[in-house]
Amino acid sequence: MIIDWIKRQSAAAKQAKELKTKALIQEQERATGEFKSQYFADIAFPIVILSKGGYTAVSDLGEYYYDIDIHRGIESNSELVDSVGNKYNLKFIETGRWVPYRKKTGTMDSGELKRRLGPLLYMPRHKKEIDSKKDIREIIDLLVAE
Repeated sequence: MIIDWIKRQSAAAKQAKELKTKALIQEQERATGEFKSQYFADIAFPIVILSKGGYTAVSDLGEYYYDIDIHRGIESNSELVDSVGNKYNLKFIETGRWVPYRKKTGTMDSGELKRRLGPLLYMPRHKKEIDSKKDIREIIDLLVAE
């Protein structure tokens, strides 16, 4: 009788945890969906954020939305470059995140991205690997992988 009671309690706790997890996942999907439609509708991930003292490579919107450390490294003069070469300025919003400001400010080709990244890379082999890439998407994918 006690064993049956323990099994029922355990099953009920497991079911409650699964429901809570499912609700949390649905809330996260809803929040990132609204964030994408409001701020990132025209941006192709992965992206790289170029600041004066460094860069941050981001693989997808979920990572950008939930990783607060990404937002700590961004400055007011930082630029966001998406995987097709569009550049955006960033602005700080009340939720504590940096988002693209309105429309794109221009485009960047792979040569300019290599030139901007050069001084920010620490190891010579990283510069060689990036110099061997011909496309912005390949360069950003390489940065995301590290």
